[in-house]
Amino acid sequence: MQTVQSVIENRIAEICIEVRDYPKVEPFYKDFLGLPLAWGNGKCIGFFDMQGTGILLVQNDRSSSKPKECNFAILAKNIDAAYEIMSDAGVAVSEIVTHGNGQRQFDIADPEGNILSLIQYK
Repeated sequence: MQTVQSVIENRIAEICIEVRDYPKVEPFYKDFLGLPLAWGNGKCIGFFDMQGTGILLVQNDRSSSKPKECNFAILAKNIDAAYEIMSDAGVAVSEIVTHGNGQRQFDIADPEGNILSLIQYK
């Protein structure tokens, strides 16, 4: 007999981020962050494949009043270099935080204020 646990994989398939102006936001993920756009129409939807876990950007014309929060984290090879590059490019960045396990991270905002983290593990 199959159970829910037997048919569900223990990994994230995709992360969906709703945006108001897709054509404005896509270049941030595709060109600035360098994430591979696997498919999309350039107008209102795009899927970025990140080695098995995808980021799905979907345009939603309804204005949202929900507070912006961290949607996901991207692994960084060099957190200090990533911070410097993004700061120099004018991206909104938080301070770098070091956690007790040695993990270091900072948050950035895409052009619509969606927050994501960059993380470097020990």
